[in-house]
Amino acid sequence: MHEMAIAQQIIEIVKETLACRPGSQFKSITVYLRIGELTALVAESLQFAFEALIADTPLAQSRLEIEWVPARARCKSCEKEFGIRDFEFACPACGAAETEVIQGNEMNISRVEIH
Repeated sequence: MHEMAIAQQIIEIVKETLACRPGSQFKSITVYLRIGELTALVAESLQFAFEALIADTPLAQSRLEIEWVPARARCKSCEKEFGIRDFEFACPACGAAETEVIQGNEMNISRVEIH
């Protein structure tokens, strides 16, 4: 379950963010994530892992907000950009198989809100 390792990394980043604000008080933290559809990440598993890791810690009231980034590709033949559906990577305009993914593999923290 790679979601557990990802949750641990998110928590480490939150701790580093808090370390930059020594003495600051907080009630809760919201971590906003942008996750691409092609990452094969299971949101429920990530949420479960995150909650399990922060239980009984000062971060216990923290939460994750996930924004899913749709998968998109660009045809190397005709330059058409298109949405990827059902892992179909062929260009819908010209049928070429030579395409490159331009969106949908990302996984990043877009912001951290401290309340």
